[in-house]
Amino acid sequence: MDHAMLAIFGLPGGFEWIIIAGAALLLFGGRRLPGIARAFGQSIVEFKKGLHDVKDEINDAANSPDKTSLPDDSRRSDQSHKLPESGSTEKSAADKSEEHVNH
Repeated sequence: MDHAMLAIFGLPGGFEWIIIAGAALLLFGGRRLPGIARAFGQSIVEFKKGLHDVKDEINDAANSPDKTSLPDDSRRSDQSHKLPESGSTEKSAADKSEEHVNH
């Protein structure tokens, strides 16, 4: 529900809750209503627990460095970060793709 609708109609007050409870009692009956309320309460608790777990996981991920994206100096070879010399005969990827297009 968007905020404009809440501003116009507002949340149910005291009398409206009594009407809602009476309608629920008529629909579900006195015997089934406590079980339905208990199941609803348990589902709210599970939802909040899941929400808390997700928040913790996001905070842990944000506070710990991502080791997979950081370069490891011991794994990197000396050749991987050197640029070719200006007189080198190696062709860049752009030159190779340009030749491929021209053929």
